[in-house]
Amino acid sequence: MLEMMGLVECLQGSGNYVRCDTHDYMLKFFHMCLVLQQASYTEVLEMRRWYEAGAIEMAMSCATAEELESLHQILISMDRADSLEEDSRLDLAFHNSLVLASHNRLLSFYTALFNELLDQFIRSLRTTILLDGAQAQLLQQSHWAIYNALMEKDLDAGLAALEQHFKIDRDYIAQAERSRQ
Repeated sequence: MLEMMGLVECLQGSGNYVRCDTHDYMLKFFHMCLVLQQASYTEVLEMRRWYEAGAIEMAMSCATAEELESLHQILISMDRADSLEEDSRLDLAFHNSLVLASHNRLLSFYTALFNELLDQFIRSLRTTILLDGAQAQLLQQSHWAIYNALMEKDLDAGLAALEQHFKIDRDYIAQAERSRQ
C-alpha cells in the first residue's frame, strides 16, 4: 500500500526505500480522493474558482511588475494565437501565472497538482469553448478584465471578472454532464 501511494519504493534484490517525491504522492492521493468522493467536474470547477479568487486577492498586494508583465504578454499572445491548442496552452499559462503571482507556495503546489489531474478534461473543455467564437471572446475579455483589475488593484472587479470566466466554464460543464446522462 505504501508503494502504491508512492511513499516507499521496493527494489527486488536491493531493499525497500523511503521516497521523498511529494508531488507524485500528492498527485496519487488527490486522484484517489476525487475517485472515492465521486467528485463531479462542477465541484472541481468550484474548487478552482475558490482558490483562484484567493490568488487574485493575494496577487493584488504582492504581484511584482515582472509578474504583471508576464500576464500581459500571455494575454497578447492569446489574442494572436494561431490554433486552439496554442490558445488552450496560453489559457492554462495565464491561470498558472496568476496563482504564482499570489506568492503562496502551497497554493502554487496544489494548483500544479490539480491541473495535472484535470489536464485532459480542462484541455477538452477549453477547446470546446474556444470553438464557440462568441464564448471564446467572452472568455478572453474576462482574462483581460482580471489583468486590468490586478493593475488597478480593484479586487471587486477582479472577482467579478473571475466569476464571468467561471460562469462560462460552468455552463459548458453542465452541458457536458447533461449529454453524458
